[in-house]
Parts: sequence; C-alpha cells; structure tokens
Amino acid sequence: MNVSRCRPPTVIMAPGQRSYMDISRNWLLERLLHYLAMFFGVWIVMSAVWRVYGRLEVWLELAVVAAACLAYIALVRRLGIAPDSWQPD
Repeated sequence: MNVSRCRPPTVIMAPGQRSYMDISRNWLLERLLHYLAMFFGVWIVMSAVWRVYGRLEVWLELAVVAAACLAYIALVRRLGIAPDSWQPD
C-alpha cells in the first residue's frame, strides 16, 4: 500500500489566511452575532418601509435591503466593533 496516498494534501497558505478547518468557535460566534443583528436590522427597516409606503416592487425592496446591510456594515466599522474580515485592507 502506498503510504503517501493516506496523508492529507499539503496546502500552501498566505500569511494570515485561515484554512476552513481552522475556524474556531469564537470566530463563528463573532460573525453569527453580526449577521443576526443585520437580519433583525433589515427586518425592522423593511417593516417601517412597508408601514409607511406599503408593499413595493421587488427591485425596490431589494435595494432597501442592500442599503440597510451596507449601512449596518459601515456603522459597525465606524464604531470599531466589526469583525476583522469586514475591515478594509
């Protein structure tokens, strides 16, 4: 039996790059909380839009959702609580 076939392949990674197997519980929890906050923020924004303007066309609602998500990311960056992956390089 060829022993080299039993070893996992060697992956060359850039400095600071994380492998998918390197994801820690804290890394996941940090992002999960931000995405949950973004979800509820979009839900609140869309509820307000629907209450004021009624149902809009799909493309307009999509634009409102995108604007709310981008506004959330900009806000958490400004506050300094954004995950590292959301910080500009």
